[in-house]
Amino acid sequence: KGVELLGSEMYWLLRPNDENRMKDKNVEVAKDQAKAFGKQIGQILVSND
Repeated sequence: KGVELLGSEMYWLLRPNDENRMKDKNVEVAKDQAKAFGKQIGQILVSND
């Protein structure tokens, strides 16, 4: 109750997360994507202030 979902993403450890980064370790790709997603959520929170 009283919460707002600002976003949702899924990351895979054993399947490709980004077809353009097939040579990179999948865990590293997932970490980069999660960090970018966190920044997006932070920007949403700042702009809603």
